[in-house]
Amino acid sequence: WPDFYVGNAVMLFVGLACAEVGWSHPTFALIFPAQMMVNGILFHVVPYTFQRKFSPGLITGVLFFIPIGLNSFITAINMDVTPKAIIVGAIAGILLAVFPYFLVKTRKLSFFTA
Repeated sequence: WPDFYVGNAVMLFVGLACAEVGWSHPTFALIFPAQMMVNGILFHVVPYTFQRKFSPGLITGVLFFIPIGLNSFITAINMDVTPKAIIVGAIAGILLAVFPYFLVKTRKLSFFTA
């Protein structure tokens, strides 16, 4: 659980930073909605679909993260944000979402231990 809390604290500050920047820098602003969609889909909907193991994140993912994230990208398209900015923001959000998972899965490898 400590990893969960640290990861969520980091995401909180990333979300605040993306909100503060807003549409003045759409590439950066779209990182958080992309991360929310990856979190909702990859870490809650997909595990439930295959394992039938419920988590409370499934509800927030389906009701909030995925629709808000998708709406953010639709709004960016409607505001004529460049495709490059949208794609870079999406890729950065995906990488940000899976990076903590990567760290947790690799921290016990001999490469990272003394």
